[in-house]
Amino acid sequence: MGNKSQADERFEKQLRALGFAILRLQKASEEADPEGFRVCEVRIKLDADNRTSVLLIVKGVMGAEPMVAFAGGSSLESAIITLSKQIEAGTVRWRDDPPWGGPT
Repeated sequence: MGNKSQADERFEKQLRALGFAILRLQKASEEADPEGFRVCEVRIKLDADNRTSVLLIVKGVMGAEPMVAFAGGSSLESAIITLSKQIEAGTVRWRDDPPWGGPT
């Protein structure tokens, strides 16, 4: 019973990393980072780049100002882990997210 295959060990490691990443995202939604950004929403685009990658669209606020950021990866798991690492490192590239007024 103590003989795990390398595939099982890789799966458990990936699952653990994904669990930590999701907890980090949860924390980022509950409290602002040192610069004042707080995550409010994460949208997932599974078919980005002609189905070759996954894109996360991250909506947040800085104070009362709406902000947006993006993170991606070759899979859903890698995109979530990438975003989580960016949050932890303080390297998320937030931009203003003005309300869309539609075509003019």
